[in-house]
Amino acid sequence: MNSDLQKQYENVASPIEMITSLKAMFREQARTERYQMVKSLVECKLPKDAPVSPHVIKMMGYIDNPGKLDCPISQELAIDIILRSLAVELRSVHHEL
Repeated sequence: MNSDLQKQYENVASPIEMITSLKAMFREQARTERYQMVKSLVECKLPKDAPVSPHVIKMMGYIDNPGKLDCPISQELAIDIILRSLAVELRSVHHEL
């Protein structure tokens, strides 16, 4: 434990109280990080005339991250999110498959 965190918990009455407090602290950090990742994911759009492949790889990185924070995105939802990020002209390709 770093010294600031150690000082914060040196007078805690029980280990259970300390664990509960630490879980709450890190749960909030994970929630904030998850929110930022989801925000980046839904705001990500393929720029006009940009190649699709690097864009999809970038999107997959965003999609894989929430799973690491105990908030996985299903494959179907991932496909929908990626298709939504593409230009309108490219989205129609999906419906023709």
